[in-house]
Amino acid sequence: MKEEYDVIVIGAGIGGLTCGSLLAKEGLKVLIVEQGSKPGGYATSYKKDGFVFDSCIHFVGGCGEGGMVRRLFTKLEIEEEIEFIEIASPVGITLNTRRVFLPIKDFPGFKKTLRKFFPEETTQIPKYLQILQKIAKEILDLASPSFLKLLFFPITYPHLVRYRKSTLKDLLDKYLTDPELKNILSCAPTTLPPSRISLFFMAMVTTQGHEAFYYPKGGIQHFSDTLVKGLRKYKGELLLDTLVSKILVEKKGVCGVGLASGRRIGTKYVVSNTTLEQTFNKLVGSENLPDKYMRRIKNQKVSLSGFILHIATDLDLKSLGLSFTNAILPSDLEKEFEALNNNQMPDESSLIISVPSLVDTTLAPQGKYILSIVVPAPYSYDWQNKKEEVARRIIKQAEKAIPNLSTHIIYQDISTPLTLEKYTLNTKGAMYGLQVTPEQFGINRISQKTPIKGLYLVGHYTRPAHGVPGVAMSGQFAAQAVLHSRES
Repeated sequence: MKEEYDVIVIGAGIGGLTCGSLLAKEGLKVLIVEQGSKPGGYATSYKKDGFVFDSCIHFVGGCGEGGMVRRLFTKLEIEEEIEFIEIASPVGITLNTRRVFLPIKDFPGFKKTLRKFFPEETTQIPKYLQILQKIAKEILDLASPSFLKLLFFPITYPHLVRYRKSTLKDLLDKYLTDPELKNILSCAPTTLPPSRISLFFMAMVTTQGHEAFYYPKGGIQHFSDTLVKGLRKYKGELLLDTLVSKILVEKKGVCGVGLASGRRIGTKYVVSNTTLEQTFNKLVGSENLPDKYMRRIKNQKVSLSGFILHIATDLDLKSLGLSFTNAILPSDLEKEFEALNNNQMPDESSLIISVPSLVDTTLAPQGKYILSIVVPAPYSYDWQNKKEEVARRIIKQAEKAIPNLSTHIIYQDISTPLTLEKYTLNTKGAMYGLQVTPEQFGINRISQKTPIKGLYLVGHYTRPAHGVPGVAMSGQFAAQAVLHSRES
């Protein structure tokens, strides 16, 4: 470790690894400092008795030809270091007594399936999906707009203007009436009900999801480790098990970082891949920032946390007709959120069940399977005394899709919001950084650039959104900002 670097990245999550690797490729001296024992943040895995479990993230988007993640790996010249398995199975959704299998990549088939199960909505489903497609197209076009398009923004991007403040519920209620259909179309990686989810976010999830999802062979940790290879390929350095205790500021600009050990390292640029609270209240100090900016930071709302079960089983999950991704939804998503927001576990929870060993048999011994169950959960709950009780109830609910699961568990591990907070330092164990409300999505999210010269942000508390492609994009934005600053 040197005494000084061009760039120091705090946190080795996907956003930090992306930014650090890209800057190292440009010839900058880069050091990434990670408080944990593994790189990846939520994108990590662990092994137990021959099974490989992914801590939080269970699949990745944008890995196909021309996809955002694929382009990143190609740019870093590490695409040969990893194998992505396309997830071809449909998403299985269980709601009350109804079970629907929705094709991921086949958009016409997606519409056809919905119309088959909800014939009374046959004419309205295409109208609803068409609006989502138009919104997504305008969002993607806005990534590199021409001067004329910006000049005539309201004409060029009419749907972005019209729906900029809309929630998912606004559009669902406009076109659809069936409550079960609305619940199915609200299934997304958030901890929010349809009345709070940004319509723009849902447009991207619904339409971009049909480009397929992928699983990195060997586990999610392999994804993060491959980015580390990219960092080291260009002489960047990674320091694990090391906590940054201070971002050093002089004359309204960064000049280095202080480690918990007492050591100081000089730098002109710091990229923070940790929480807003950690960055500004603990590492920088609010006294070094404008009051207006700190008020905005204070008003940001973080997502709820999660309760995660990792299970090894001797049940033949393939013969049960399970998909890679399976959702079991409560009858009332708004009621679920109300309970969670009041620090209670609801009577019915939203379950997302992933079975990665269906596509990657190396994750489990022959004849056995692993699965993960992710459930939205409040941080302020009596987890010390009630986590086992919650686990039993969640497993019972999971048996709607996996009969007899409770009697075929070989190994079980529980992660509560306290676990997520401990290992990643995410504020109250937040699953997705900032909430994806209309006020906190895309350009409305916190920018990579801060009022302190040389300090930038990456990760799921910044633009554009959460998820692996989202935070990787935030890393690209920050890298571009650093390079632009050096040139100006």
